[in-house]
Amino acid sequence: MRKLRDQPRTTQEELVADLKAAGTTVTTKTTDILRPPSERLISYYACVFQAFITQLFGATSHTVLMIMAFDRYVAICYPLRYSTIMTNKMVMKLTVSAWGSAFVLVGILIGLTTVQELSDALVQIWEEILQDTILHLIRSIPDVVRHAYKHVEYHYELLQRNSKCKMD
Repeated sequence: MRKLRDQPRTTQEELVADLKAAGTTVTTKTTDILRPPSERLISYYACVFQAFITQLFGATSHTVLMIMAFDRYVAICYPLRYSTIMTNKMVMKLTVSAWGSAFVLVGILIGLTTVQELSDALVQIWEEILQDTILHLIRSIPDVVRHAYKHVEYHYELLQRNSKCKMD
């Protein structure tokens, strides 16, 4: 078994492969920037996939940072129990939960964004609810005013009666 010090970090083949990948990526991005905006279009599904992958990696990076914070918390606050708390099984559970929760949350986010029929139905339901509520409020205004006026009139009559009684 060779020691890690004796192994080269990267072979020449890996370096060439990295340079090829970087060259094609940079070239592709440069040509995309130089194209007119009308030619820089991608399909709807490619856009959804790109948004999904971007959000997935963003959410996963945040959950991994939370796991790292938990790991440091356990290491600092419970140094003697660290090896019993942070076992390989626990690390695997945390890793799977990081990717799983990110996948579920981003899936819901992208799913709700892309389902046009659902959003149309929700908009229609909210419009009906708001319209019914607003119409009910507008229709009840005259009743409220009439009711308030009757109370004012009643109290005014009481005041007049009481003032006449005091004068006599």
